[in-house]
Amino acid sequence: MLPEGWNREELGTVASFASGNTPSKQNTAYWGGDMPWISAKDLKRPVMSNSIDTLSDDGAAVAKLASPGSVLILVRGMTILKDIPVALAGRRLAFNQDVKCLSGRRGVENRYLALALTAKKRAIMRLVNTANHGTGRLDTDLLKSLLIEFPNSAEQQKIVELVSTWDQAIETVDKLIETARAQKTALMQQLLTGKRRLPGFEGAWRTFSFSDAFTVSNDKSKQVPKGEYEQAGDWPIVDQGQGRVAGFTSNRRPRTDLPLIVFGDHTRAVKWIDTPFCPGADGTQILKPKPCFDPKFAYYLLQSISLPNLGYSRHMRELKEREFRAPECANEQAAVSDLLDGAVEEVVALAKQRECFEIEKRALMQQLLTGKRRVKVEEPA
Repeated sequence: MLPEGWNREELGTVASFASGNTPSKQNTAYWGGDMPWISAKDLKRPVMSNSIDTLSDDGAAVAKLASPGSVLILVRGMTILKDIPVALAGRRLAFNQDVKCLSGRRGVENRYLALALTAKKRAIMRLVNTANHGTGRLDTDLLKSLLIEFPNSAEQQKIVELVSTWDQAIETVDKLIETARAQKTALMQQLLTGKRRLPGFEGAWRTFSFSDAFTVSNDKSKQVPKGEYEQAGDWPIVDQGQGRVAGFTSNRRPRTDLPLIVFGDHTRAVKWIDTPFCPGADGTQILKPKPCFDPKFAYYLLQSISLPNLGYSRHMRELKEREFRAPECANEQAAVSDLLDGAVEEVVALAKQRECFEIEKRALMQQLLTGKRRVKVEEPA
């Protein structure tokens, strides 16, 4: 039941739709200017004012352009299989064919429209189909049939103002996270190369080969084939992907000779594991630091190494050919690890704070955008 004074209409009725395009990549005169050109890889912020790829004046002249304040929504690509990015255009910009540009009408304001679409992401994802090659596709006609609830213009503006308070808080935390990550990276570059020594440590550093520093400790009987990932169980499966846990299993005995380091032979991902787990079988390599290395120091050392993108199953070979420099003093290694742990914990704490803000924002939106919680709108004098 709609709240008093609210309306419910199809998205295609309350918003106009425009499709984007891609100026010819063969014409270099179209690219590299000041005009943002938004694609899926850019839609990661609530307001878009810049992009990875840009257009020249000539490129902008043949591109589809969005006006400032328009709503951008991704309608094609692998991303929409797990999320539906929605953003406002922070300035006049171009956008590609995987993005639709919406403008509110019939009393629906763009900022409110963006919030309404964000609040209905789950419903929108149910409309997504996969093309022949597995790419997600959101049919425009299905999207236009989505029902949108909205109050009068004054109440829409008040709702947007309240939600914007949380957006500002999240943006502030994002900047803090970015700074903390940069500081952590700089700290790693200084401490793991010996450019900066901690007070009280002056001993020599030495060079270690891979075999001096690590043992490749793969027990095939504990590896979990991909086909068993979905089986319920008590033991987490850790594979070479970026995520920590890929599934759970009870069919394998877990690794308990901890701590260990998981290295992805295909992905180059490095993970610190200090709880019982079962390794995945697809390119997952288990490294055990030797006694000459503090285990956590060895983990950070591996994290700091840049490996070229060599393709399938060649990164472990490259890693084994590397040499590593580290202080001979185990106490110095441990002290460096403790300092880097502190930097990591700062990033994690900020990320948890951001997650809490996101939860609070979603809860507020669920109340405001359904009319369960009404806002007070002052009558004009």
